[in-house]
Amino acid sequence: MSATFKSNLPAVTAASETAGRTAMIGGVERMRGMVVKNLKRQGHGKIYPLPGVKGAGQMERAEFSGYAASGTLSNVPKKLQGKFYVASARGEFPAVRLGGLSGPGGVETETESRSDAWEARIGSRLKYGLFLEKKPASKGGRPWLKRTLDENKDAILQGFTDEFNRAMTKAGA
Repeated sequence: MSATFKSNLPAVTAASETAGRTAMIGGVERMRGMVVKNLKRQGHGKIYPLPGVKGAGQMERAEFSGYAASGTLSNVPKKLQGKFYVASARGEFPAVRLGGLSGPGGVETETESRSDAWEARIGSRLKYGLFLEKKPASKGGRPWLKRTLDENKDAILQGFTDEFNRAMTKAGA
């Protein structure tokens, strides 16, 4: 009597490589979404006119301030839209003034697969993104990236796990 053992290890290894890559890409994009969402929160600091905008006088600023104080910026009349922005206060995420940091290219992700590990990076190539992240709040800093990752660490790890398990199940491993 003889028995044959057929190793399923190569198929499982290939499936885990694919699942790991899928989990890394999906997880890092989920992180990017969390960062952008935090960057779009309304600030509670001072109110400033947007650069180069005409017709942003004291009366308009006072009217805009009422909407900002009540947290109802979505109800701002058209005549005031696009004239002012609410800066972030100390301890808040950076305010969205012109949308550079929260817009396309503001928060970038990159993943890399090597033979021994997967690596993901998230950050910004915008100079003021690094300034906001690294400077103390007392000197104009508004940490946004590390803070988002720290506040969402459990959800991010769970997301990686879910993505990996989903990909492994799909691969039949």
